[in-house]
Amino acid sequence: MALNQSICAFPWNSTAVRPNGDAVPCCKFKSYLTHQHWGNVRDSDFRNNALWTDLRQRMLQGESINECLNCYQEESSGAESMRVHSLQNFVPEVNKIQPITLLEMSFSNLCNLACVSCNSYCSSKWGAEDYRYKRSRFPQVMLEHKDDLVGQDLGQVTTLKIIGGEPFMEQKRFINLMRRMNLTNLELWISTNGTVLPNQELQELIAQCRRVNVHLSLDGIGSLAEWYRWPTKFADVEHTMRQMESWWGLNPNIYLYTKTLVNVYNVWTLDQLVEYIRTEFPVWEMYFDWIYNPAWQSVNILPDALKQQLTTSLQSWSNIKGKWNPKFGNPFTITQDRLQDPAQSTVAEFKQRTLALAQERNLDVLSMVPEISCLIN
Repeated sequence: MALNQSICAFPWNSTAVRPNGDAVPCCKFKSYLTHQHWGNVRDSDFRNNALWTDLRQRMLQGESINECLNCYQEESSGAESMRVHSLQNFVPEVNKIQPITLLEMSFSNLCNLACVSCNSYCSSKWGAEDYRYKRSRFPQVMLEHKDDLVGQDLGQVTTLKIIGGEPFMEQKRFINLMRRMNLTNLELWISTNGTVLPNQELQELIAQCRRVNVHLSLDGIGSLAEWYRWPTKFADVEHTMRQMESWWGLNPNIYLYTKTLVNVYNVWTLDQLVEYIRTEFPVWEMYFDWIYNPAWQSVNILPDALKQQLTTSLQSWSNIKGKWNPKFGNPFTITQDRLQDPAQSTVAEFKQRTLALAQERNLDVLSMVPEISCLIN
């Protein structure tokens, strides 16, 4: 079958489990666009429900999938998307599910941070803040499904992604899930906020995997990091990175990555972040993603004059040598493309939300992120 520009293997052989047990094909799938319930792990046959079945059929027919916009945009910028990557080992031809080979698991929303880009769905800290400021009427801030695909065969899983909340705050469930798999054939991906370290038992299990990719969120340095991933202390994140280097820096099967979410707060200083990682943490490879939701944090909301100013800066930075995989594209070049995406919000909303959040947290945001003063004042 000739490949079309819609087909993706994930609705056939993958599932991404959210904190409340809801399941979608992958982490970038925009399920919120349709406001439909795509299934829950409590239903053992959720991958064969009407929505999943129809999605696979539309992909086989080559239809454009609105929920897959992120991948389409990355491909238009010359980067290898998750959709393209999914087809390396399996290209679907018929509408029949395969055993799960890629599993992304969120055990709960338990997290000690309330990052600006996050919400109560993925962070219990955000849930507590929402209740405190009466954005929620419910004091119960924890979301957890307590299922972990019990009863399903996970013996053919070759890729396991653990996300949060904060995964290292759920180490018992993390350990129990890994013990159901063949670690010598497993590629493990871990997303962490860099404030919690694994215990010895989990360290030992991690070291047994065929390959491990640790993605540590780093959206800026110094006070910018402390604003965006509140209430983290940047020195604590640096300590975590040094500790992980001491454990795993020389292990040829363990790869350390910083993951940067490019947004309207940090886009002005991307060059400084790249230079910082390159000089202070040369063991770490850099990985970049671009924020689409919340829309008011996307770089495309900027007025044309500032977009032009940023484009000039990004063009001059594109020659900076950073340690990133070239198949994902140059982050400075891709950011230029993201500036031109249709805006789904406004600078006015950015200003209102930023100042309200700063007031709640008693933070001087203009001192912490002075680059945004052109949008606030």
